[in-house]
Amino acid sequence: MPVHPFIANLSGLKGTRCGTFAAMSATEAFYPHPVQRTTLPDSTPLAYIDEGSGDQTLLFIHGLSGNLLSWHKNFDVLSKKHRCIAIDLPGNGLSGNSPTGNYSLTYFANCLLHFIGSKGLKNVTLIGHSMGAQIAILAALEAPTAIHKLVLISPAGLETFNAWEQATAQATFFLMDFWQRPEDAMRGFYEQAFHRMPQASRRMLETCLQDYQRHGDAAYRKMLTQCISGMFQTPVHNQLSSVQQPTLILFGDSDALVPNRLWHPQLSQKSLAASAVKRLPKGQYAIFPQSGHFVHWESADQTNDAIASFVR
Repeated sequence: MPVHPFIANLSGLKGTRCGTFAAMSATEAFYPHPVQRTTLPDSTPLAYIDEGSGDQTLLFIHGLSGNLLSWHKNFDVLSKKHRCIAIDLPGNGLSGNSPTGNYSLTYFANCLLHFIGSKGLKNVTLIGHSMGAQIAILAALEAPTAIHKLVLISPAGLETFNAWEQATAQATFFLMDFWQRPEDAMRGFYEQAFHRMPQASRRMLETCLQDYQRHGDAAYRKMLTQCISGMFQTPVHNQLSSVQQPTLILFGDSDALVPNRLWHPQLSQKSLAASAVKRLPKGQYAIFPQSGHFVHWESADQTNDAIASFVR
């Protein structure tokens, strides 16, 4: 059986801390904003950037093995009219490792809700990419009054996987973990995640490799393994009817990762989004052409316009 690139390319993923992204040469061109830090209830340091002002707060959540730099084509544009905050999830980017070793999607959702409450954020729109979108849905279900709207970009968690598919995916992940170098796994993933991989994404890839080195092999592998399992074991498709927030779903029509091409080759981005919107009480979707899993990079202008219009 062929190995799906989402599993194969991430399976091989096996530091010092900087005060600002400007201190890291590979990231300086992306974010000149100072990095701020807060502490979660379990003592995990959480890194974030906070720029702009306005009645609406846009809170950005990156995807699997990513960091807040994945929003660099959206953050600066949208922060001209709104308060924008982008975080590094625990175990990722410049945030610390979870002291309990808990990296479940529910844990991430609770971290978001604590952050929102501790900062007194109002009129919050969660904008999540891939796994980050799945986390955003869980947070919205857990605390519906804390979240005003949802923007789900290339969202994980909408597909249905049977028990055999879940077991096969995780077994493949553990098997490939013994064979691939971390650098090769990450590069392979990014090549699959774009319809046409831009040069800027290669610089972000370098920062992700730095993240891996900073957090350490054992901790990073543990985080990644739990996240992979969590995306399969914490589906949200059967809870969409309980999502009361207005929700916007965005996909690229050339997404090679969602829907899963190995198990669901006949399922398109449009059919997946349309099916989700039917269950959402207040849902809508848009599909952007010639864009992959990082649709907010490859169709940045359209994504920013769609978000701005939706927030208004």
